Amino acid sequence: MGMSFGGYASLLAVSHHPARFRFAFAGAPPTDYGWIKQWQAEHDNDTLRPEGLPLSLRFPLLGFPYEYPAWGEKMQRESPVAALPALQAPVYIWAGARDDRVPLKSIVHYVGEASRLDKPRCLLIDPDQG
Repeated sequence: MGMSFGGYASLLAVSHHPARFRFAFAGAPPTDYGWIKQWQAEHDNDTLRPEGLPLSLRFPLLGFPYEYPAWGEKMQRESPVAALPALQAPVYIWAGARDDRVPLKSIVHYVGEASRLDKPRCLLIDPDQG
């Protein structure tokens, strides 16, 4: 069970260790971490943020070399959406429709792929939450 990165970890846990878990809750999970970091950097327009630099300049300093295709490809290969074929346990996913950090599009894509593979899943989208 977890929110944000914890949700990402929950989805990875049930996919990479399917016999160990019976259920997972993932709140606002970045289902493809590399794609999310790319999206965040491209959609961060707040140059007056208290942290200073925009995300496109901060991410490489923090170890997110999102602009390098090899890094994005590696992150995609290791992502929860890529591990869906191994999923056995039911997953309950919560998402905020107004989330500006983890785009709803990525979560809906994960659930759509889970549905296509006939994996046990449930999605709740809260229309008022970020």
